[in-house]
Amino acid sequence: MTTFIFAVISLILVFTTLNLWARMRNGARADFIRSYMFPPGLLDRFSIHHPNLALKDRQLVAHALRQFFIAYLKSGHKFVSMPSQVADDLWHEFNSIPVTMIPSVSRRLAALCITHRQ
Repeated sequence: MTTFIFAVISLILVFTTLNLWARMRNGARADFIRSYMFPPGLLDRFSIHHPNLALKDRQLVAHALRQFFIAYLKSGHKFVSMPSQVADDLWHEFNSIPVTMIPSVSRRLAALCITHRQ
């Protein structure tokens, strides 16, 4: 009987620890997304396709893309719609940058939404 109780308590501790670890990991990922600085020149490259957007507007689009990344993270990596067409355009611009131009840590952000399709 004591072995059974010990096994149940052990399982509860394991599941509680895994749940806490997953929450901490997702919190760290969300913090990374919020504080991430897009590669230099990305908004300039984006402005070629959207010349009617001022710098402030392009920054708002970058904020919307961050919101998309966080929504995707919080959904458990399930399908999430893009907040707008211009945010989708920025995502494609971000995803088209050669890997050699982006530090490896930046690929972590792109890996969050690697399944995004046109």
